Amino acid sequence: MVYHHHAIGLADLSLVYFLFPALADRGYSLSRVAGLLIWSYLFWIFTSLGLTQNTVGGILFALCVLIVWSAWVIKNRKSEIINWILAKSPNRLSQLKSYF
Repeated sequence: MVYHHHAIGLADLSLVYFLFPALADRGYSLSRVAGLLIWSYLFWIFTSLGLTQNTVGGILFALCVLIVWSAWVIKNRKSEIINWILAKSPNRLSQLKSYF
């Protein structure tokens, strides 16, 4: 049950990296909470607009949108994110591996 929070945080890491540039860790410490918040917000917006229903399918659709959005950010800014991770701490990669 706990692993889905880690997966959401990892999927959202690329988004919070750009949402919180003023923070020293660029939002790394907030990635799990922000991931759940963004996922919930997407689900609420899609349901309110009538694009999805309040079902598991709607929740999974919002999750897919979050993952695609994060993948798009990673694709466009991959080298910048990797350089930041490596520059900040050599232990950062092991911290990212701890998500799984």
